[in-house]
Amino acid sequence: AFGLFTIWAAELQALAVSFVVLAMAFVWATKETIACIQGAVYRLSSNAFQVGDRINVGEIRGDVIDPGLLSTTVLEVGSGHQRTGRTISIPNSLFMTEPVLNESLTGEYMLHLLTIPVDRNADLADLEQRALTAANDACKDFIDDVRRPIALRYRRHGLNPPLVDPRITYRVVDKNTVHLILRIPVPTRLERTVEQRVLRAVLGVPQGRDTLTPPPPSR
Repeated sequence: AFGLFTIWAAELQALAVSFVVLAMAFVWATKETIACIQGAVYRLSSNAFQVGDRINVGEIRGDVIDPGLLSTTVLEVGSGHQRTGRTISIPNSLFMTEPVLNESLTGEYMLHLLTIPVDRNADLADLEQRALTAANDACKDFIDDVRRPIALRYRRHGLNPPLVDPRITYRVVDKNTVHLILRIPVPTRLERTVEQRVLRAVLGVPQGRDTLTPPPPSR
């Protein structure tokens, strides 16, 4: 046996190297597929999102319609919180390298943040009052329906439920600009409509034809 091993040592070494090279080539060729499967396992184990949730992954934002083993398909949501009508297939491998922002923690309702940049020398008190008045007017038909589901969803995750009434905070950008950050409770499907209504009130623009119809109550 020792003699045979000595005779065939060079050939066995070459065969072992060949197997190693073949294994490395296989891993290299399938690494993206393996990463996508790992991303799917991560999504399932962490319950990061479900069908119908609105998510952000890197620069991609959309509503989940088909989570698969290798990719997840979303309906793209562009600027102004409007669907573009296009679908995007996201490789599941991105879930291992990019943070996944789920905007649907609160179910059919959400706390939407609207940032309004204004001149620091403007009448901030007047702008704040106009923004809060418009926000309260836009939310009055469904504000009571928002509190309970948001509180239930937060408590389910072990979190203290936030106050859902419209409120404004300030952020100084530079010596000439201040951001008014308005938090508004809205039904997910009315996010754009409420935002535009508030912006029009703050800018003094006549209201458009958007209508605010509260969604049916949750069962």
